[in-house]
This record gives sequence, structure tokens and C-alpha cells, in this order.
Amino acid sequence: MFWLHYFKIVKKDVALFRLFHQTSLIYVLVNCYNSDEDLQIIFEEKEVNEKGRIIRKLLEGIRFLTKGNIREKDVNLLLKISSNLHWLSLWETNVLIEKSIEQFSLSGNLSVVEILSNASCNCFDFVWENRTTSQNKAVLDHNGGMRAIENISKTLPFNLKKAESIFNNVLSLLNEDDFPIGYFNELADNILLMNQHDKEMAAQIYKSLYFHTELSDKETNLGNGVVLALRSNRKQDYGMVHYALEEKFTELLNLDSALILGLEIYNIANNLEKDRLYKKANFKIGKNRLEICSDYSRFDYDSSNAPSSYMGKIMDVIRENLSSSATSSKAIYQIRKLMPELRHAMAWRRLIQIFRMFPQKTKLIAYQLLTKKEIYLFDETLYEAGELIKAVWPYLTYDKKEKVEKIVLSLLSNNEYVDIPHIIRERVNQIINCIPSEQAITKEAKEILTENVKVPNEPLVYEGNVLADVSYASREEKAKMAGFNLDDVDDVLIYQKIEEIETFNNLYNNTEELPVKSDFKTILSYLEEMFLECSTWDNYKRKNAELEIARFISIFSKFGNQLSNNEHKLVKKIALKYIQDVNYQKTECEFGDLSQTVSGYGPDAKNISVLTLLRIMSIFKEKDIEDIVLSLMFDNEKIVRFKALKGLKYFWKERRESYWNIANKLCIVESDGMCFNELLLAVYPHEIIVENQKDVEDLILSVLSRLNTYNGKVAPEIWKVLVVILLKLIIYQDSSRARILVSENKHIKAFSHNLIFEIMKVIDPHNENNNYQGDPEQHNELINILFELITYRFKRIHAKHLDSDYNLEDFEIVDYLIQHLYFTVDHGKGINKGKSISQDDKITFYKKLSH
Repeated sequence: MFWLHYFKIVKKDVALFRLFHQTSLIYVLVNCYNSDEDLQIIFEEKEVNEKGRIIRKLLEGIRFLTKGNIREKDVNLLLKISSNLHWLSLWETNVLIEKSIEQFSLSGNLSVVEILSNASCNCFDFVWENRTTSQNKAVLDHNGGMRAIENISKTLPFNLKKAESIFNNVLSLLNEDDFPIGYFNELADNILLMNQHDKEMAAQIYKSLYFHTELSDKETNLGNGVVLALRSNRKQDYGMVHYALEEKFTELLNLDSALILGLEIYNIANNLEKDRLYKKANFKIGKNRLEICSDYSRFDYDSSNAPSSYMGKIMDVIRENLSSSATSSKAIYQIRKLMPELRHAMAWRRLIQIFRMFPQKTKLIAYQLLTKKEIYLFDETLYEAGELIKAVWPYLTYDKKEKVEKIVLSLLSNNEYVDIPHIIRERVNQIINCIPSEQAITKEAKEILTENVKVPNEPLVYEGNVLADVSYASREEKAKMAGFNLDDVDDVLIYQKIEEIETFNNLYNNTEELPVKSDFKTILSYLEEMFLECSTWDNYKRKNAELEIARFISIFSKFGNQLSNNEHKLVKKIALKYIQDVNYQKTECEFGDLSQTVSGYGPDAKNISVLTLLRIMSIFKEKDIEDIVLSLMFDNEKIVRFKALKGLKYFWKERRESYWNIANKLCIVESDGMCFNELLLAVYPHEIIVENQKDVEDLILSVLSRLNTYNGKVAPEIWKVLVVILLKLIIYQDSSRARILVSENKHIKAFSHNLIFEIMKVIDPHNENNNYQGDPEQHNELINILFELITYRFKRIHAKHLDSDYNLEDFEIVDYLIQHLYFTVDHGKGINKGKSISQDDKITFYKKLSH
């Protein structure tokens, strides 16, 4: 009788009957049924949609009335429902399964969890069988398939093989047009659970997700905000999958199950293609066969995301484990596990750097590596090997030190350098000089230390594609390229001297540490004679010789006021000769654009001599030199102008009128971004802004007026310098003109970006100079600028009404501000990054921003 009346009431689509069903009948069903068999009559309902609605109401009643205390009979009912699903009840089914898994996992009732695992798989199977034919495909995916992934992941031990099949089905969706990205967010979020129960499956899923690249820019909807609809695109949405995987990777590393996975991702992304592989070597440590490869394309640092970040994360975990005595043995295990999989020379370099940091803990592995000649033959690892010798030497026994020395000395007979023995001699000299003072063991090493000029240990490769060609020219080829004939006795004698100068230059050109002055004596004894003589040589030979002479004089000029009168005259004579030599003059002015502030150039005697001239000008303050430097700021050659402008600040102190004349002229006519940026940097010093406020304001006004009408891109570095100068004027000089200029230029995207970034650094609550609780008015002017900027952008958004031609620039600025505000409050900016502040300080800062 109950069921007869029940179905008559349920099928009455009247508000009163619907209310009676939901408040009374469902209450009776939920509280009075003893098993799913008592509800069998519901499952026998012929009208499919009606049955779906009834079951949904029943599940809603269970969720509402049990209030999180789900009963075992409800679990059995969920299993039955999952085998007879309808899309209308799909969401409620999955939600109750999720809550049940949490409840019964905590209580340890694993037999019930197993039932829930089966129900989860049933839900996914229903979605998979119906999603391609259903008109409610998106609902099935979102309410059923995606939710089922998490439930299956939480109950993996009970359905591992079935789950693997389900996950493979999901991965196949990557080939579907406009596939639902939510599935892959769920897989990424649950990768740790998968890894606990099947590392191989987890690694395969990880790589499948990570190496998929979504190219579609098709717009997607993130939902409706208070002010506007939030929009994204498919490429950005799938980027969240990459982000989730990279975040989870660090946790996987802590579980010691992802070293090889991370390295495999790094190796795949940074593939050593045969046509780029310059050099490869194999060697063995114990039973492990190791490999090192060089292609000069790997960077010596990692970004915080993308494949290159994996190497950094791996090295960070090893370094962290080594830093604690409790985990150092684990770190050694990780290192030994990692080494057979390393390939890139730059990765080996990173590992050796860690050995250097913990020499006592890594001394055995370090010793094993130092007895392999291969690490001394690769440019990327030579320097690190030398530094490792310095660090680990005190922890090696006499016999081990002797073995290392003999391996290094054996390089002198290495076949690879038979045609260029001076190269390997320099390498051996460089490494032997890394042995701590008076601690060499072998006779040969001691002789090298006493008979040769000390070679500093410096990196041959700093980062990236430094060397385009790693093959070495023979001495004859090199001489020929420099214009000399080694069959000619006179040329041989001259070339020997040029080689000596070049070797000296290469040793000291890129270091601030100067040799003692007496080390210059030999070359100085014949330098002036060669300087005069080479002016009569043919053009090519002369320019090669003059380049090395100019480099030598540039190094020598660093002695400044330690130069004798004759030495000063010689330096000045040579530098002026090359600066004024018509053979180095460009007949036409080199123009550029303001889009970039970095540019390559070929060194020659003239552009090398510019900095030499600046050095002697700053020390001896000779007017004739000053006049020449000022003229070089208008030279036809870009690199000469750039280097000369490095001396512009000198004139603010010595000839201020000339300084401002040059600055005001060049801010209008200079076309090259590199030079233009250097010009602005000459106005950047605080004392100039304080003493010549009006002149600085006038100059910045001229610059901004020019940039506002400039037909082309302006380098971000230029905007950055401008913004900093304006903020200095506002903060330290309370400049109303600078404040007006900020308001007048807030429409420029790059200007706004830099304004936000620089203001955030100043107002950062992590900065120890900021105390918003003690001084509530602090930095009000800067915060007002941010309010003005964001108000302007929101007004533009409302005015545009998201027209089809709207380029979203205003959204990007708003988003940029929000992101930087979050990171400033949560983490700190610049040198303040990572400093801790109290919750009260954060709240005070937020309140200040909200007023």
C-alpha cells in the first residue's frame, strides 16, 4: 500500500506533492529501509528519467539526514545505484561515495572501502560508455567522470588493475578535440596517491600529462565574478596541469621515488641530438657505466618551472639531505642512484658543485670522480673539478692524493690534444694549481707549481651557448688567420710576441684581480716598439696585433694612479692613437632602435680603448681627454657611444654644464636602446636627483614625451629606469611634477608593469624599514598611485564592455597587480623575500590597502 501511494504522489508534478515527497516520504525511506532490497521497487520503475529523479531525491535525503555519518547499508545502496546509474543521480552518487571513503578510511573499515572502490569504478564506466552519445556529455564528464577519478585514486589498493585501465582510457582523451581538461587536473592532483601503490603507473601518467602541449587558444569560462565574467583559454587551463605536476614533484622526491622520473623529463626536454653533440665520453665507477655529453646548450641555472626546473629540484633535495646528519646517508644513496642516469655535462657540473659544499660527507664519491680523466677534458666540468680538489683535499689520504695527481698528469699524453699540446698543458697547470699550498705529492706536480706562471682556476663555460665551435685551430692555422706566415722568420718572431700578449690578456681580461705590476715588465719592454712598427703592416695583420695591444693597455690602465709618468704617457698615447685612427672610423652613423638594451659587437682596438681612456680620465682629469670622451658620445659607432656614456656621470662632478648639455641632446637624438639606457643610468644616482631635481624632471619629461610618440617597441629596461627615477623624485623630493608624469603615463602597459613592480618593493611589509602599525600614513602616496592605476584600468574595462576588438590589456594589468600584491604580502619582494612577519603586520597592511 505504501509504494502504491508513494509512486502516485511522486508522479504528481504539483508543488504541494513535491514538498510532501521531499520532507516526509524521503525521511521515511532513509530512516526505515534496512537493506537495498527494501528499495528494489524503485529500481524496477520503467520510466528511466522518473527513476533517475527518485534516486537523486533519495540520495539527497541520505546526505542531508545522515549529516556525514553514512551507514553501511547506505554504502551497499550506493553500489547498487552505481550499477543502475542515470545522469540525474550521478553527482549525488559521487559526492556520497567521496564522503563515505573519507569516513570509512578513517575508521579502518577496509571491507566497506573496497565496496566504495567498486562503486567508484562503476560510476566511471557509466560515464565512459555514455559520454560520446549523450546530449549531456559535459555534465557526465564533470559530475561523474572527473569526480570518479579522485574516488578511484583514494581506493587504489582494491582495484589497481581496473584503475590502470580507467586511467589509460582517460589518457586517450588527449587525442580528442577540445578534450575536457578537468580529467587531467584530477590525475595530476592525485599523482601522489597513485605513486604510493604503483610507481611505474604513476610515472607513466606523469610523463603523458607533462609532455602534452595544448596549443589551442580557444576561450574558456572560469565562472562569473562579482564585477565581470572571468575568462581564460585552453592553453592556460592545461598549464595548470603542468603547474600541479611540478608542485607535486618535490613531494615525490621526498618519498625518494622520483629521481629518475625527474631526470628522464629533463633529458627528454633537453635532448642531446646527434647533430648538436660535440663531445661524449664513457667511464666507470665501480660497476656503474657512466656517461658525460657536451653540446654547449645547457644553462647553468634553472627556471622555477618547465622541464629545466626538474634538475634544480633534484639537486635541491640532495643538497638539503646532505645538510643534515640524519639524512646524509640517504643523500649519498640518491647520488649513486642518480649518477648512472646523468648525461649532460652541465648536470655533472651541478652535482660536483654539491660535492664541493659537503666535502667530508662526499669524499669517497668525490675521490672516485676525481680519478676519472673525463671530467678534466670537458669545458663545463674543468673548473668545478679544480674547486672540488681544493675542497676535498684535506679529507683524502696520501695514497688517494697521489692517485688524483697522477690522473691529472696523465692528461699531458692524452691523444685528443696531440696536435694542440699547449691547451692540455694549460688545463693541467690550472688543475694542479688548485692543490692547496705546499700539499702537492708527486715530483711532477711540484715541478709544475714551481716552473710555471700560476694559472687561476676560472670557468671555461659560464652558461648557455658560449662556444659556437669547440674545435681548436692549430697554431699554424691561428697564425694564418691573424695574417702571419710561420715560414717567415721575422713573422715567427713577431707572432711569438703577439701570442705572449694574447695569453697574458686571456688570463687577466675578465678578472678584477690584477697581477703584480712587475708581471707586465716583459711585454712592456717591447710593446711600444711593436705599437709603432705594426702601423706599417698590412691591414689585417695590423688590426689583429693592435687588438691585443689595446687589450693589454686596457688591463695595464687599471693600475690608475700607480702608473709612473712614462707609463701614463704610453697608455694615453696608444689609446688616443686607436681612438682617432681613421682606419677604425665608421663613415656612416650606426642607428638602432629602442627595443633592446643588449647587443653583440666585435672587439677592435678602438672600442677596447674607450674604457682605457675613461680610466685615465677619471684618475688624471686631463681636459683634452675629457673633450675626446664627450665627442665619443656622438660617435658613428654604437658600441663606442655606449662605452663612452659609461663616463657621463664623471662630468656631473667635473663639468656639470657639459653633463646636462650632453644628456639633454642625447635623450632626443640617440636611437640605440643600449646607448639610450646607459644615458638614463647616468641620471639615476641619488645625489644627482637631490641636487639637480628640476634638471632631472625636465630630462624625464623630454624622454617620456619622445617615448609617447615613438613608433616602435621600447625595451622594458628603459621603462624600469624611468619608473625608478620618478619614484625617487616622489619619495625623496616630494616632486609634484614627477607625480603628474606618473598619472599622465599610466596608460602605457610597460610603464604600469614597472610601476607596480617597483612600488611593491618599496611598500613591502617584510621590509624592516616599514612599520605600518607604528606609522599608518607610511607610503600613502605610493599606495594612492596604485589605486589611481587600478581605478583607471577598471574604468576602461567597464567602458569597453568587452568589445570583440578588446585586447585584454587592462585585465592583464589588474591580474599583474593582484599577483604581485599576493606575493608581496605572502612572501616578500627582492632582498626581503622569505622574511617572516606576523599575522598582525599582514592584516594591518591589508587594511591600509583597503581604505
